[in-house]
Amino acid sequence: MRIFWGKRSGRYDLSQDIFVLTINVGEFPLIQCTLNSESTSRDCLEYLRHKIDLRQREIFGLKYQIQTNSDSNNSNGISWRFVEPDKPIKKQLDKFSCKPRIVQLSIIFYTPNVYSLIDSVAR
Repeated sequence: MRIFWGKRSGRYDLSQDIFVLTINVGEFPLIQCTLNSESTSRDCLEYLRHKIDLRQREIFGLKYQIQTNSDSNNSNGISWRFVEPDKPIKKQLDKFSCKPRIVQLSIIFYTPNVYSLIDSVAR
């Protein structure tokens, strides 16, 4: 006997105020953060700092994919934008990101000398 789960099977919504965000490094998922609608990227980076023992979080940022109309940057019309650290991350992703949402941990500040980074995880 087959059980029909309906259209919502495999999908879970915690609440309208709470959502789960998967942070990737490259193409690989790193961690999932449970955030509320008013959480900022600073909150998410603080959570990452505790979970993966990241000491120099000021050089990292979160970026997400956006759909662009011009084909000057990429052939597929997709580019990346950094999440603004003081604005709610959910509002930025709802407004600008393309589906499926891909959020990456990325380096904001480039350093020519890798040994100037004191954190071994950051290296």
